Formats: sequence, structure tokens, C-alpha cells
Amino acid sequence: MQLEGKKLIVTGGARGLGASLINHLVTEGAKVYIMDLKDDLGAEVAENANAIKSNSAKYLHLDITKRGNVEEAFEKAVKDMGGLDIIINTVGVSAPETLVQPEDVNEDAIDLILNVNIKGTIIVNQIAFRYLKENGGAIINFGSDAATTIMDPANPFSVYGASKAALHSWTQTTAKLWGKHGIRVNAVLPHMFGAMMKDFYDSSSKEIQEEFDEMQARTVPLRGTAGDPDSDLAPAVIFLASDSASYITGQLFTVNGGFGMPR
Repeated sequence: MQLEGKKLIVTGGARGLGASLINHLVTEGAKVYIMDLKDDLGAEVAENANAIKSNSAKYLHLDITKRGNVEEAFEKAVKDMGGLDIIINTVGVSAPETLVQPEDVNEDAIDLILNVNIKGTIIVNQIAFRYLKENGGAIINFGSDAATTIMDPANPFSVYGASKAALHSWTQTTAKLWGKHGIRVNAVLPHMFGAMMKDFYDSSSKEIQEEFDEMQARTVPLRGTAGDPDSDLAPAVIFLASDSASYITGQLFTVNGGFGMPR
């Protein structure tokens, strides 16, 4: 029960890596507000969590790019929970239009990715700061190895990687400046076979899947494959959220089997 009594908000908790964390968080004793755009999925994730531990999770609609929406959702959640200890910001988008050479990325795709991945992160962190600055707490953002590693020269994730590099910089700057308030700010860099990667894999041709498998075997030192969100990612996030990590801040915490090694 590493999170017993802790009050959490998880953005992007309706699907993918965010959703995979919820059951683990409530099992560890946390009370969780799940926030996302995907209302039906979010309500289902909350229902499943409450089946594990009653009255442990609730869902609210959230668009992290709209400051007023974030302010309203956070105010409601914090009031209902009686405080806030931890924010886990998992929201992030890529776009098929960006899986091209850097010179060919169109402006709409640039706007989408930067608006969600960096502007949205900044807004969420700023509003979380209002509630954490008095008693301290933890902010966990989700970064990416794409910020430091060319994932695939044919599909270099150039704008996505740039947005995550900005997120890493923001995370470390806020860690430096908000530490005096007892706020720890870290970024998790996961390499997981979650919903985004699974969607890509399942929609690809057999040839692409074989190339993907070969790339994983060649570039991931541990196991030669992407990790499992339940057994590999959840324990690491729970650790960073818990009091066991009370002296850890400003870190790019890789949970990736060695796929990327930022320094």
C-alpha cells in the first residue's frame, strides 16, 4: 500500500498507458480522478477500478489544451478528494502526418502535437502547482526516448521528439524552481507495448511487423522487445509517486529496457 491515502489525478487515463496504471494505483491505496477526452472509455476505467476497491476512482472530461477546462476539472476533483498529492500527466499525441521526413511535416500536424504535448503539459503542471505549493507533492510527466533517439530514420518522429524534448526541459526547470515548495517533478520515459504501439503494429503489414520485431530485438538490450505496461511500467510510476522517492526530482526516468539512455 505504497500510496495509502494519497490523492491523485491522472490525465490521459481513459486509454493506453494512463489507463493501464489506474488499477495498480487504487490497489496501492490511492484515490484517483481519471481525466480524458474519451468519456465512455474513462467511465469504464473508473468502473473497473471501483470493482477492485469501491469509491476509489472517478472520471471527469478534460481537454488539457483549454486552461479553463483544466482549472474547472482540477477544482472539482481537489474539492471532492479533499486535496491533491500527485499528478500523473500521461497525455500525449502523435500523428501519421508526422511519420515523414522533417522537411515534409505539415503545419496542422505541428500545431496538434505541440499544442497537446507541450502546451497541455505546461497548463496541467501550472494548475497542479497551485494545489501542491502549500504542502508539496509529486508531478510525473510522460516523456519519450524520441526526444533523444532517432527512432527510425524512415519515420523519425521529428516533431513528436521535439515536443518531448521540450517537455523534458520543462520538467527539469520546474523541478529546480518548485523544489523549495516540496514539489518533486520527474518525467517517465516508457518504451511499452501499449495502445499506441499496438495500434501501429496491428494495422501494419506483415513485412512492417517483421521489420518492427527485428528493430526491437536489435535496439532493446533487455528482452529485445517493448515492455509490458502492467509488470514493467506501473511499479516504476508507483515508486516515483510514493514517499520512497522523496529525494528524487528533475530526473528523466527511463523505463525502456535500455532502448534509450539519456545523459
